[in-house]
Formats: sequence, structure tokens, C-alpha cells
Amino acid sequence: MFAPKPTAVLHVSPVRSPTHSVSSRTLVVVRHGITDWNAEERLQGHIDVPLNEEGIGQARALRDSLASFDFNAIYSSPLSRAKQTAEIVADRSKIRYDWRLAEINHGIWQGMTKKEIASRWPDGWALWQRNPNLYTPDGGESLFALEQRVRSFLQELEGSTILCVTHGQVIQTFFMVLQSRPVEELQQFSQQNAKVCVFNLQ
Repeated sequence: MFAPKPTAVLHVSPVRSPTHSVSSRTLVVVRHGITDWNAEERLQGHIDVPLNEEGIGQARALRDSLASFDFNAIYSSPLSRAKQTAEIVADRSKIRYDWRLAEINHGIWQGMTKKEIASRWPDGWALWQRNPNLYTPDGGESLFALEQRVRSFLQELEGSTILCVTHGQVIQTFFMVLQSRPVEELQQFSQQNAKVCVFNLQ
């Protein structure tokens, strides 16, 4: 049986919230537990892939790791892998599902492994890896569009101790927006499944 590892927590220095609130707030951002497609390095995007057994175990470990937080606002992407994680971690009756937290839409790349994409679109994949602003796969969502919906979400954020369960590319965009990081640095903020980031908003 899968034995989950202790949850890793990344604490981020105080950052300025887009709402410019005077009071301090804590935003706990969690990437969903692992899926079979994560293990295969297959891009999921908007395809609704559930947690696997290991991912369920990771979510249970998250619940224990986050037990000391008294969340007064809980948000989640409505995609199953995030929704399942949130419903294991928190009281499902308090969860607000928001499509602005859904993963970026990878268009025709969805359902393909990274190796398959690199083989069929070597130039596009290389550009997207270096700077996602430089390339959007056919039928996909641009990084600019993702950034706009993340900014919109943050501007309407409620609560003082907030849990947000979402996806890898969305979390990278949180770093870009909240820490004013250039898009070229996005890849260095890649988060493993069930990783916790704590932002102290001012």
C-alpha cells in the first residue's frame, strides 16, 4: 500500500496582494495530488483526469499537514483531480469551485506525453519551455489569458486564511503575479504534486 511522504511546504516572503489590502492575509496554495497522467508526463490541461491511489494518499497527508490552519475561505479548481484533493483536505460544504483556477488549456497537446509533443512540435515545444508567451498550441490557451484569469481571481479573493487547490501552471502564474516575476523565470517555480506554497499577502 502507498505510504505518503511528509508534505513539503514552501513559505514565500511577504508579497503585495493585487487587492492592496492593508491587513495581512495568508494564502495557502496546493497543487492537486498525482494522477496516472502525471506519472506518465502526459499533459492534462482541461481533460478531467482523477487522482490515482497515490494521489488520494497524498491528499490525506495534506489534510494532516494543514490541520493547524483555520481556513475561513476555501477555493478549488472544479477539475476532478483538484476537486478530489480539496474534498479530502477540507469540508466540502465550504469549498467554492472556480473555473479561473482550472489548469491552462493545452489545446491539441492535451492527452499527449511531453516526449510525443517534443517529437511532433520540436520548435514549438522548445519555445513553450523557454517562454510560454512565445508559443500557444493550436486550440490552446495563451499564457496571457491564464494570467488574466489568475489576476481576476486574486482581485476577488475573500478571507484572511485562505486555501486554494489548483494546478501546476496556475501556481507558476501565482508566483509571476504575486512576486512580479518575469515569465522567463516561470519554469523555476514548477511545483510537484501535493506541494504546498504559503504566500503571506500584505
